[in-house]
Amino acid sequence: MRKFKDSLRKIFICPTQTILQAIQMLNDTASQILLVVGEEDRLTGTLTDGDIRKAISDGKALDTPICLVCNMSPKTLFNRSYEEALSLMNQYGFSRVPILDENGVPIDIICMEDILPGQLVHQKRLNKVVIMAGGRGSRLDPITRIIPKPLLPIGDKPILELIMESFVKCGFSDFLISVNYRKDFIKTWLAERSDLPFSVTCVEEGTFLGTAGSLALMKEFLKETFFVSNCDILVDVNYTSALEFHRENGYAFTVVGALKKVNVPYG
Repeated sequence: MRKFKDSLRKIFICPTQTILQAIQMLNDTASQILLVVGEEDRLTGTLTDGDIRKAISDGKALDTPICLVCNMSPKTLFNRSYEEALSLMNQYGFSRVPILDENGVPIDIICMEDILPGQLVHQKRLNKVVIMAGGRGSRLDPITRIIPKPLLPIGDKPILELIMESFVKCGFSDFLISVNYRKDFIKTWLAERSDLPFSVTCVEEGTFLGTAGSLALMKEFLKETFFVSNCDILVDVNYTSALEFHRENGYAFTVVGALKKVNVPYG
């Protein structure tokens, strides 16, 4: 019997499983890739969140078998060579390389972060990131009477810092932050954190402008494609892939969402 790393076995998926099942597996494993395996666990393809986004954009139903949407010609290695893996990653623009044995069975996977620990995985991008941080956070009252929502801690860091870090990991490091409610708290925190490895410009709202209203104040900064995020959203997404998906399809705007099943108790 073959022995696999537990983490590797968790990302094995059969060709006949559906897009919906693949989405659930990606969410459950927090992985960026699934390994499509057939008879005797031989690798037949790979499936990423980008493949799924493209399939859904093309009108594929969630019950579509993944064998119809996965990459059937993945780049692989037969040895754990970081040098060869990095070469493939740079050449083809992905961040995961499966390692196969002599029978074509996955035995490991090399990730970009394994090769470059603690370093930015993606090249620096010039696209700006807008974070809406001017609201009152009334749903978190009375906590937000004292601390503005962007500075509420998740673990040992404010959620605002975690959001920015998630973009920085994908190479986006130029931020525009709209501020209004308790803006002095946010500006003081930013001033005290001069060690942060990114650029931040605060744009002050004179009045409460509502959802996305402050974009009108940023016209001079937003000449190219840009991201917009609320200050209370944490998502595990490859923003570089999302940008490429947006551009390849020529969309006016692209919404990054999460599939969530809700049982309505009213029949």
